[in-house]
Amino acid sequence: TMPSTEPSYTDEMRKFLQELSFPSKEIMEDSLTKLVKEAVTANQLRLLTKDECEEIGLADEATAIILTGAEKAWNDLKKKNALVFKGVSTTLLPSVVESTPEVLKVLDEPYNSVTTVEQLRAAAQQLKGCTHLLVAAKRAAGDSFIVAAVGGVKEVMTVTQDNNTTECNGVFWYLKENASFGFSPNRTISLNSADTATEEGELRLSWHLCNSPGYRAGTDTNLSSSSDVRKVIYAFRID
Repeated sequence: TMPSTEPSYTDEMRKFLQELSFPSKEIMEDSLTKLVKEAVTANQLRLLTKDECEEIGLADEATAIILTGAEKAWNDLKKKNALVFKGVSTTLLPSVVESTPEVLKVLDEPYNSVTTVEQLRAAAQQLKGCTHLLVAAKRAAGDSFIVAAVGGVKEVMTVTQDNNTTECNGVFWYLKENASFGFSPNRTISLNSADTATEEGELRLSWHLCNSPGYRAGTDTNLSSSSDVRKVIYAFRID
């Protein structure tokens, strides 16, 4: 049965894979391209499984071949797409993020440091063509992020006013100059400089932008003197 949802990799990858795919009865025929023949000789291809054929939209009876370079690109892209989760996570592992190809850590500092709007903007611009930012808080010795969320660069970096937010990817983001930056699982925030709202407090993150360190990672607030809890941002691109 064909999957009901569209695969997450790009149309270009789909086209490339389909161009390298042949019905099984034709695999050994002269219709194979010179590129594929050379790849066979160099032992640089393998057969796709039936499940993989179905996943990329090929007929059940088709046997596909794939160059190992394309396979790596496909798998790397799947890993990046897996980072674009909806909502706020409290179980995401830093090792998963940092082992994903082409993901760049652009900010990593303790909560007792002062964060500025200019610093956030510079971080967002470090990776050329960046489309997404993963914003999180973590303990230096912790297994998972305390809280983590992902959003498009434009939405995450949109300047907001009062207690307004920008919704993206199931998360409500704010960047209020001279106040704070962060996210909430719902649109209700209370910026007494940083977000002090208590509803679903375990899923909130807020960093001061008013020349003060801190402030919160989930329900852990008043982190102005903490060197153990860290502010982190990762940048990556999905075409």
